[in-house]
Amino acid sequence: MAVTGVHQFVPMLHVGDAVGRHTLGLQALLRERGVASDIFVELPDPETEHLTRPADAYEREAAPGDVLVYQFATPSALAGWLAERPETLVVNYHNVTPPEFFAPWDNLLARRHAAARAELARLAERAALGVAVSELNRRDLLEAGFGATRVIPPIVDRAVLEAATDSRPAGQAPPPAGVRWLAVGRLAPNKALEEVVAALLLHRARHDPAATLSVVGRPALEVYAAALRAYVAELGLSGAVRFEGRVGPGALAGAYRSADVLVTASEHEGFCLPVVEAMAYGLPVVARRRGAVPEVLGDAGVLVDEAGPTALSEAAAALAGDAPLRSTLVDAGRRRVGELGLEEAGARLAELLVGIHGGAHPGPEPRRR
Repeated sequence: MAVTGVHQFVPMLHVGDAVGRHTLGLQALLRERGVASDIFVELPDPETEHLTRPADAYEREAAPGDVLVYQFATPSALAGWLAERPETLVVNYHNVTPPEFFAPWDNLLARRHAAARAELARLAERAALGVAVSELNRRDLLEAGFGATRVIPPIVDRAVLEAATDSRPAGQAPPPAGVRWLAVGRLAPNKALEEVVAALLLHRARHDPAATLSVVGRPALEVYAAALRAYVAELGLSGAVRFEGRVGPGALAGAYRSADVLVTASEHEGFCLPVVEAMAYGLPVVARRRGAVPEVLGDAGVLVDEAGPTALSEAAAALAGDAPLRSTLVDAGRRRVGELGLEEAGARLAELLVGIHGGAHPGPEPRRR
């Protein structure tokens, strides 16, 4: 039976987050191939409501040969609903943050994330395929019971890929004083932004009293975001740390180009798109060796093994004082973006989905170079 449509389901489609960009990018690629493709949601977001339809609307127009793709990143009633549908089902798994990161802040949210693990196992019984954005996340799929799996990185903005091939020279050396740190991502407990703030405090005390930090990203948990701002004030860093909130693509590109180093202390990442964006824009990276960050970064950045802010601070200081190392990492980062296969990721995923017939499991995964 030929595929008649490839329709995506997501709990809520957000503007500006990685899952939202991936979902819209995949829809565009499918439609370019002449494949019917709508996005159905459990709950509408006012900013994207014109781009989506309620999930229950699909019931009235389901067609034989449809493939349903669930963009899985958060717990949702959609999981159980999709598990009961007869159509061919593919789970595109973007990672679920372990509940222990949320438990000290919001017990209900922690319980929801624990429930998401059970949802993943239920979907494994029905899905023809599980697609993970990293090898780290593929392990989650295998543990949940998925038989057939693939690793295909997320679809990223074309501007990011174009930046990685920019002919302009490597990023400028940081100034002798006033080095500009950047942190990008949701304000969530697993991001450990308090350790980046503490590392900045040490860096200012030991190396550069004028160093600053810009934090770009929306709060994922208001209580954590409020505590983080209070912590900045208690440390006397209110004049050195700026919370920019969510910004548009142009402002985000400007933030990468104007910073001197991306610093991430994240304890759990399923892919870590900010690392890719930093490499593309010629910004060196200092990061914790956690989650999928080593898999994505490779040898194109400085990975820190030690816990606590001291190692982050010293790594950033060493990078700021070593111009040849900085230049080497910037060049390696732009090469690494190409090595990740992001250019063809969307096309690979679209072809895989269109090629699934009758719920059959796909064949062996093609060998990557």
